[in-house]
Amino acid sequence: MNHERTVAAYATWMGSWGASPRTIEARSTFARSRLREWSLTGFTAENIQEFLARDTADWTRLTYYNHLNDLVAWLRATGAITGDPMRMIRRPRQPEAEPWPLEPDEQKLVLSVARGPVLTMIMLGLYAGLRAHETAKFHGADITKERIRVVGKGRKASILPCMPELWEVAQTMPRDRYWFPGATEGQPMKPDTVSMHVGKLFRGLGIDGGYHRCRHTFATNLVRNGVHARAVQALMRHSQLNTISIYTKMSDYQLREAIETLRPGA
Repeated sequence: MNHERTVAAYATWMGSWGASPRTIEARSTFARSRLREWSLTGFTAENIQEFLARDTADWTRLTYYNHLNDLVAWLRATGAITGDPMRMIRRPRQPEAEPWPLEPDEQKLVLSVARGPVLTMIMLGLYAGLRAHETAKFHGADITKERIRVVGKGRKASILPCMPELWEVAQTMPRDRYWFPGATEGQPMKPDTVSMHVGKLFRGLGIDGGYHRCRHTFATNLVRNGVHARAVQALMRHSQLNTISIYTKMSDYQLREAIETLRPGA
């Protein structure tokens, strides 16, 4: 059975409440795979439990649960299925995320080797904390000598201070179009393509991980330089202060320095 009409209707619904193109693409692909394997009659608690019990990483399992929760709610609302198979499914625990910044020597190496658009992508991550999807759609009109405009999660726009190094780069980039054009004329590059280019460079240098490590490095460097946690939160564009702990790694020197403050007379 061809389920493309169902997937297309689901994608239209997600777009109607403002889901990002990346979310729509990811959840549409997921819906297509579940419909292909289960069809509409296969959305049962048993099938969902078996699917989530497969040998997958904790973060992947949680992502799949969230995809299923959203898809099942929409299928029920449209009358495509009856009952609520998710009622019997327990939400997987959220794994603890560890900060993973580039080490100082890795950052220095990356900046010395990267060239062209890839270097600009990396600088937007290291000096402005941009995510891959924010970098992909960065436009020449988004930057001035004093500020950067970032359209983040939920299409929320934020204004950040602009580092001189980024303004210097801006002088070599187009002012009236996207900095990283996509395959379709007039459209930006896909976020996965940004991740692919940066990941390829990292692998060539023997560095693990990918583009998001630049954002971790941005936050960690701010903390290590003594920036107040509230300022880091604002620059990271997080609604909750404790979220920055996911991105910031304390150095051994900082921990030892903290302990030294406990010495009598310190």
